[in-house]
Amino acid sequence: MVAGPTDALQVSILDPWAWVDEPADVRVESLDAFGNLTQYDGITEGTLSARSGEAAAVPFTMVNGVGVADLTWTSAVIDEAMLAVLDGLEGQSPDFQVVRLCPDRGLSLVATYSGAEEAITCTRADG
Repeated sequence: MVAGPTDALQVSILDPWAWVDEPADVRVESLDAFGNLTQYDGITEGTLSARSGEAAAVPFTMVNGVGVADLTWTSAVIDEAMLAVLDGLEGQSPDFQVVRLCPDRGLSLVATYSGAEEAITCTRADG
């Protein structure tokens, strides 16, 4: 099967969430109208940014339909998304959370979050 012309960008974070002050691995893929990966090679650099503006925008280049970049957030964000723009194409990731490391390593809970098998939560004995 041969993919059709590139119609959209798909953006995904490789972990279920991102950590404040730690680079998050992000993948951008070029897709045809049916969701098949295309072999798009960008002539120009694209831009990857955070919807909240809490992470500086970074460039990425597509090679064989895939681009990778790291985004680093400066603060926690609820329901964040990443936006990719390249040569008139656009894409947005599903929502995810940007979390801060629990400073006092309080109690840990096991939870399911948005269907993911893993989740992060912080709690302290004093509330």
